[in-house]
Amino acid sequence: MAKSFQIKEYPFNHKLENLLLDHEDFFLRRPIIYLLQNNESKEVYVGETTDMVTRFRNHLKSEKGKSFTSVSLILSEFFNKSATLDIESNLIRYLAADKSFKLQNGNLGIRDHQFYQQKEIYQKQFQRIWAELMEKGMVKYTLAQIDNLDLFKYSPYKSLSNDQIIGLKTILWCLLDEKAKLSLIHGAAGTGKSIIAIFLFKLLKTDLKDFNYLAFDESDEELFELVKKVKEKYCELEMALVIPILSFRKTISKVFKDIEGLSSSMVISPSQIGKRKYDLLIIDEGHRLKRRKNLGIYYKVFDSFNDDLGLDRDTGTELNWAELRSDKTLIFYDRFQSVKPSDVADNDFLELEKKDTTRSEELRSQFRVRGGISYMDFIHEIFSDHTSLEPKFFKNKRYEFLLFDNLEDMHKRIKNKEGRVGLSRMMAGYVWEWKSRDKKSISDISIGGFELKWNSRIKWINSPNAINEVGHIETVQGHDLNYAGIIIGPELDYDFITGSFVVYRDRYLDMNGKNSIKDIGILKEYILNIYRTMLFRSIFGTYVYVCNDNLRKYLRQYIPTRYSLDF
Repeated sequence: MAKSFQIKEYPFNHKLENLLLDHEDFFLRRPIIYLLQNNESKEVYVGETTDMVTRFRNHLKSEKGKSFTSVSLILSEFFNKSATLDIESNLIRYLAADKSFKLQNGNLGIRDHQFYQQKEIYQKQFQRIWAELMEKGMVKYTLAQIDNLDLFKYSPYKSLSNDQIIGLKTILWCLLDEKAKLSLIHGAAGTGKSIIAIFLFKLLKTDLKDFNYLAFDESDEELFELVKKVKEKYCELEMALVIPILSFRKTISKVFKDIEGLSSSMVISPSQIGKRKYDLLIIDEGHRLKRRKNLGIYYKVFDSFNDDLGLDRDTGTELNWAELRSDKTLIFYDRFQSVKPSDVADNDFLELEKKDTTRSEELRSQFRVRGGISYMDFIHEIFSDHTSLEPKFFKNKRYEFLLFDNLEDMHKRIKNKEGRVGLSRMMAGYVWEWKSRDKKSISDISIGGFELKWNSRIKWINSPNAINEVGHIETVQGHDLNYAGIIIGPELDYDFITGSFVVYRDRYLDMNGKNSIKDIGILKEYILNIYRTMLFRSIFGTYVYVCNDNLRKYLRQYIPTRYSLDF
């Protein structure tokens, strides 16, 4: 099959215009994609145009443009405007994560363009273009490898959906509204809360002249006007991204370090809030902000900050700190991902939402789980007491959901997926002692003669031995996986007579997760939230092993079981 495109490289200087007029007359007024490069400083800028002579003339006049030494033209007689926009957007996203070159683009994909035959034509075309860039030595990773990189998953160059755009506008209006103090963005797992947080950072740190306005819909005009007004009002915003979960904070901090215009110092813990004043605080995973319960060694620091801010030690929370230490606050929140009594109470967020200084929005689109909203709703139904859902298996051609009777078989399945697509992990509720923390040679989890160890590090997801270990909630919350194997431990059971879940308090070993809780119903809701959160981690499929017979019997009504699988 003849190649439907070609990549040509030219020196990027004032002789370029004549070279294009002499050699590329067919493409002078046609849609093309180009990469401006400096091979010494390893910088690249990606663009698209229907008038290459004028575009390159303008680049050569700019200070940034003068730093580039060559240009690679991606040419095809089959390109139209939709094709070049889509391929340009993908090149920006993947080049940013590949890191062979330092990407010099500002922002691109605000609108989630859905073009005719996008997957059938443009995606295959992009795959072929990327393969040729690899052959030329311009990139080092395959597309499949990049798909699993944190820098790609949390890239600010991703396109946003309609409801994400609405959420973004709500945030910008809040920044401009003198009466508005706080934006509360509700969103279930996988609705892209972290992406908006990172996107907003990059948006506010990017010079507006770097935007390629041709890539946006007319409906985006309001968004650009809002960004322009925010920049005019604040000039340079003093801002930080607050992430309460340690493992996820480390991941995003590394991502910020690798993005032009951002730095790892912009990602902070809640305990750093009290040290200075901010124009804007963006809080991701806001459901994990802390109150004064079950804090362990953190009590002393917590009390000290409450004292410094004039708050009562017993009632002051990290949520209050954010309100006091920033002019504007943006919080992403999902009450179903609150997993410990140390988390700020749901009532505090409800009271916050009632204030006339609060603006709120809800994200609904599902970006992570290929099973979509129907899978999310299904999990909420079957992991709730007194479900009215009729016994029926969840089936979706795009999502693999299976119940295993043998833990070793589930682990084999996960290892198989790890070998094929990567990022496939086992996780469990905390009901086995962490013996291997002190003695590396011994196992922690033993079920039916099959043994496993807990995660050997906090930043565990991408660690070398992760496939042979089991993560807990603190290591997985906020992260994406391709496949997940979940062990539901002996602390959770099911009572068919009452039609409700049963929790055995003595079997749940997280002391900070159960101390101070007198109502077993509250503890049950935390434990159910832990498993719901785990069940929403994976993109392509989730496998479940259940320790207790009654619970396994209950879930067997809803989750298909495979007794013999081709591993």
